[in-house]
Amino acid sequence: MRAKLCVLVLLLCAVFMGGTGLIVSVFPVFSFNSYVHESTDHKPDLYDLYRYLSYPPFSLISLSISSGNTRAFVSMDLRQELSAFLLGRDWSNLPISADSFAPFIDPNFPRLGYLHHQNDYAVISIGRRKLGWGPGEHSFSLSTAAPYFDHIWLELHNDTSFGEIFYGFFTVASDRTASGGPKTTIGHKYGLEVGGLRLCFAEQNLVYGTYPDLQDLGPFLIFHHTYQSLSNVIGFIMAEYSLGPVRIFGEFALDDFRLSTESKRSNPHGFGWSAGFDVQLMEGSVFERTGLFDEDHALESRWNRFSGGLRFGYEFYHSSTYMYNRDEEIGKYTNPLRLNLFWTNWTTIDTFYGFPYGADAQLHTAKLSWESLKWKHLLKFEHIVIGAHGIDGDYGNPDIVEGDPFDQDWYGPVEPVTRISRLSLDSRITLGKDLLLLVSPSLAIHAGEIDFDIRVGLAYQIVFR
Repeated sequence: MRAKLCVLVLLLCAVFMGGTGLIVSVFPVFSFNSYVHESTDHKPDLYDLYRYLSYPPFSLISLSISSGNTRAFVSMDLRQELSAFLLGRDWSNLPISADSFAPFIDPNFPRLGYLHHQNDYAVISIGRRKLGWGPGEHSFSLSTAAPYFDHIWLELHNDTSFGEIFYGFFTVASDRTASGGPKTTIGHKYGLEVGGLRLCFAEQNLVYGTYPDLQDLGPFLIFHHTYQSLSNVIGFIMAEYSLGPVRIFGEFALDDFRLSTESKRSNPHGFGWSAGFDVQLMEGSVFERTGLFDEDHALESRWNRFSGGLRFGYEFYHSSTYMYNRDEEIGKYTNPLRLNLFWTNWTTIDTFYGFPYGADAQLHTAKLSWESLKWKHLLKFEHIVIGAHGIDGDYGNPDIVEGDPFDQDWYGPVEPVTRISRLSLDSRITLGKDLLLLVSPSLAIHAGEIDFDIRVGLAYQIVFR
């Protein structure tokens, strides 16, 4: 606690000694919902974490220092603690204890802090924030659905006589105390935009159980051809094509491909693919970002996404049965987060670098968005299909001595499947200079049961310069 108070004092000193600004916000949100309250022996899972993080923090204390094209930003999110949320305090985001109304703040912060530089030719980011690499809402590489990534990020762009050439590189480190050892993923891509077509080829290398060396970190190597042990490489093709008010896009990720000449004990087919389209029905202004939500600080690769006005879009994602998987837990494409919780002590939840539902899953998403400078409304329908095998299934059946140990349907999802349908509306309206109103009802259907969640919140933000 003393260290955290020292950080706060340093932030205040930076402001009064010439820093750009101290931003303080208060954002109470109240919810009327039908979700079941858990018991103290409940182990939080990925979907608990997603629902918990869909609430904004009760308060933010942020420091922003800018000079030209460079910005340093750090934020402390004073958030309700996860176990209190699951044990019955999900009627609000107030940071109070599960067994009383005494104040109790989630100790797992900060979730946001970075140094960012951007000009016409380059984007550089170092720190902790959300990242996205693909042309859709999600990517099989890096997805903004993850809470955050500790990263180094580089993008280079250059216009030529025949189009734009671009290059991207990132490295992301996972928590080694949660992974059971060092775990680092490194990606790079090369791309070209000609006319309305934007196309890139990419690789991503997961280095596990050891720290990466120059054969892993080399930005211009072909990871698949370095033949390093303790390495899991995925190749990608990403593309989009824009024509007037219509944009189509897709992504293909190849984890493994078994040739007919290979042994049946070789790694099985593992891949993911997505496709989608956006239609700009009406042009309009872009909603002004407030910085109150983590996604306001997300860094995404440059794609020709539509913004503002009235838009409709649809996206489909499919991850095969053995996608992201390995026979070693640390070698899987998971990004474990270790959380200090009051009621359950230390808890580790496996999130994913890319597709938020992992292996052996499908996602259909339809969206209708309407935004202007002062308001934004997003109506979204999602249908999720989760196979029985998943990322926790055996990577090869240990009981099969002869024959193919990878005995599951390799395309997936593996039966029996779990289906979840969710309809949600997210409305954000700025009321004057410092106020924002949030109205967010949702309805989810799972295993014949219906859960609803109606949220209303009001944010007040003040900037000291």
